[in-house]
Order: sequence, then structure tokens, then C-alpha cells
Amino acid sequence: MNGITFQRAQGGLKRRAEGEDHVSALLFYGPEATHLPDLLEVYSLEDAERNKVSATKTPMVHYHVAEFFRVAPGSKLIVRAVPEASYDGNFTEIKQMQQQTAGAIRQIGVWLGHSNTAHEANLNKACQDLAAMNMPLSAVVAYRMTKEELAALPTLGANAYPRVSICIAQDGGGLGASLAKKGGADKPAVTAIGACMGAIARAKVHESIAWVEKQNMVSTSYPSKSEQAFAKELDVTALVDGTLINELTPEQQEVINNKRYLFLRKYVGQAGSYWNDSFTADKADSDYAYIENNRTIDKAVRGIYKSLLPHLSGPLRIDAKTGSIAVGTTIFLETLAKYCLIQMERAGELSGFEVEIDPNQSVLGSSKLNVAVKLVPMGVLRQINVNIGFTVKIEE
Repeated sequence: MNGITFQRAQGGLKRRAEGEDHVSALLFYGPEATHLPDLLEVYSLEDAERNKVSATKTPMVHYHVAEFFRVAPGSKLIVRAVPEASYDGNFTEIKQMQQQTAGAIRQIGVWLGHSNTAHEANLNKACQDLAAMNMPLSAVVAYRMTKEELAALPTLGANAYPRVSICIAQDGGGLGASLAKKGGADKPAVTAIGACMGAIARAKVHESIAWVEKQNMVSTSYPSKSEQAFAKELDVTALVDGTLINELTPEQQEVINNKRYLFLRKYVGQAGSYWNDSFTADKADSDYAYIENNRTIDKAVRGIYKSLLPHLSGPLRIDAKTGSIAVGTTIFLETLAKYCLIQMERAGELSGFEVEIDPNQSVLGSSKLNVAVKLVPMGVLRQINVNIGFTVKIEE
């Protein structure tokens, strides 16, 4: 019917997210690299488009950048695309990106749409190497899988890759699904890595990306060039091979969930699409089994490092009578280390903490100081069990 319609635009006010926890990166391995600068730093899709990111020449990069900012508007995104031939499974590019940005990247998404392997062990090692250089970050990788490979997914909980997560989600009825239909038998997987990284950027460090109240991945649809309009992006959920989630039985979904992969799911009576959890490729009983565990401790590490660094190679007063570190010195250094932890506790990112420096350390002989830090994290409500039944009366 005739009429006038309006679609509200996002990002016109150029508002930026506060802090640095949202600073994210997307690394693409594929042919679109020939059309893009080496490294982009953008705060919106419009920023990216002004730097040669195009829906026609670089459709995959454009789509995932658009998805990132749809979910996390105002966040900071570092983008790099390199030729597919450059992929050797060592992820040297991640180290280069982190060093080029002076360690600013908190989390990175890796798109391997042309590859059926991801080399998770090497990806975790690259992240661990950066953490050893005081530039910690978490990584999510998305890559191509066939129906047969999805049916035989290995269990990630058998590994010990705490800094890596694997996303096997994809859109099933919007622009992502349209992109997935293009190409021949060797076409790349689209994946939902952009939206996944947007969810991480939008979450506070202690929050799970699966939080139903906050992390609905459905908001709007993209314009369609055909007569058939797209569904709202990610409202129809799928896996990277195109299999729709609603084609899987609850038991099949539970099997994938128990193997610790990230995908999008539905809840009965609740509109929208949500992440199944925030798993890492680590053992289920690990302290770093979830993305928020890594982000929380990484933020604490960065904060303590920043506070203590100015005093590195500085003088340390010793109590001349006992040979121990002077009481005032230990209190001063403990206070410095506590500063960022106090801020995190006030922000609700930590439940509590303890910082202790043993004054009896032999600093004169070793020039080394050991600082013990214990963190009590925030919990995540993953299961709610309700016992309900009838009774003849309510006891007072």
C-alpha cells in the first residue's frame, strides 16, 4: 500500500564508547586485501567506507564491520585484511597489529572463510606470546566447515587454549545469508564473526556475551537490492555451513554446546537471537573457561602493570635493622597495585581482591619483588533450577 516509511539511522552523533575495554580488531585472510590499506582504525561503518571498505569490492569486510558497529556502536575497531596466501597458521599478523597499536587491542576476531582449518593451538600461542609482552588479548576465530565437519566437531574442552574461542554462527535469512549464496563450490563461509566481536566489545569485561537481558543480536535489517526483503540480521540463526538452527533438534544443539563452540540460539517466549555461551577452547574446569574470565584478569593485569611500571628499576628502601623491605614501601606499592582493582570493584567488574607484598623477601640479593594478587571474580548465572508444585497450604 502507499505510504511513507522511516528508518532510523545510527552513528550520526559520532558518540564513542568510554574506556578501552571495547577496543577490538578484525583480521581477514582473503582476496579483498588487495582493495584495502594495511591497517584501519575506525569508529563507525562510515569511517570504514571512507577508507575503501566497500560493499561491492570488499563485501565480507564491509559486512562484518557493519555487523560489529550494529551491535557495538561507538566502539573502536582495528581492521586488517591480508591475502589468503599469507595465511601460514602462525598468526604473525596478530602480533604485528598489536604492536602497531601499542598493545591497544583487547580482543580480536579472525576470519578464515576460505579455510577449513584454524590452527587453534598456534592462535593461542600468538595470544600467549603477546600476554608475555604485557599486551594481552583474547581471540575468536571463524572458519569454513562442511556439513560433515560440523557433524564430527572435536570437543574443545579437551584442549588448553584459554585465549581462543571458535564461532560457528552465521545469519540464515538476512544479508549474511545472501552473501553465503554467492560463489561456487569453493565459496567462503560468511560466519558471524563481526557480530560476535561486537557482542564482546559491548559487554563489560565481567559480563557473558550470552546475557539475555543485554545481548540480543537482532536489531534491524539491511536494505535488499532484490524484490524480496531481508529478514532482520541474525533473526534467522544458522551455522557456517548454512544449516538453520531450527533444523537441529534440541539434543543436537546441546551436543554442539557441550563441545564449547559459540553459536546463536533462540529462547521460547523471547524475541531475538542470543549466544549460547561465552566458551573458550579450554577445559570446562579451567579458571579461564570463559571469555569474561580472560577479559577480567587481563584488565587487572594491564592496570597493575600501568601502576607499577614507573617504579621499575627505582630505589627500594630497606629497614636497616631487620633487612626487610621498609613497611612504608610495601604499603606504598600495595596501594599502587590496588588502584585499578578498586576501580574495577566499584564498577562491578570484581567481587573483591587482595594484594600482598611479603616484606621479608631478599630484594637486596635478587633485585626482584614478588607481589601476590588474588581476585574474586563476578559470577555468571548460567542455570536456574526452579522446584515448583502444589501444596494444600502455605506454612507460616
